[in-house]
Amino acid sequence: MNHMSRAAGAALTLLYLSIGPASAQSYREEPVQRIGSGTILRIIDNNQFNRCAASFGPNASMLRIAFNKDRLYQISVPSAPTARPPIQLVIQLNPGGRRVINGTQNHARAAGNLDNATTNAILEHRGPFVVGLGANRYEWNLGAAMPAIFEALESCTNRASGWR
Repeated sequence: MNHMSRAAGAALTLLYLSIGPASAQSYREEPVQRIGSGTILRIIDNNQFNRCAASFGPNASMLRIAFNKDRLYQISVPSAPTARPPIQLVIQLNPGGRRVINGTQNHARAAGNLDNATTNAILEHRGPFVVGLGANRYEWNLGAAMPAIFEALESCTNRASGWR
């Protein structure tokens, strides 16, 4: 990934975290399909398609895996008061071991971009999806294989972007 892609990804992550009441009128989530125990959502921000996200769990403990219009994968989890900069999301993969993602955090969510190696490792993952942030540990039973989730995200993003 080149420097401009990383800068664009970081800017998108910050935008993702900065959604608040002032922008609520131009932000909406449209359910696309169920997948496993979650839902694929098409996310419209500033009245334009921004990304598709696989959303698992209730708001207070929600996992989101997103694929945006710039073709970057992102992950977000609930924020953790114990997490101090640098913000690092620690993903436990089976197989694949521990992957550390640098991210950002606001009062509600922590998010980071997935590099290609981590994305490929996640595709091989089996079992509950576990992410650590600060002293917090989150675990989700996704109810679907990672390749199916990623395929649904890419298909949603391709359709919404007109790429089919």
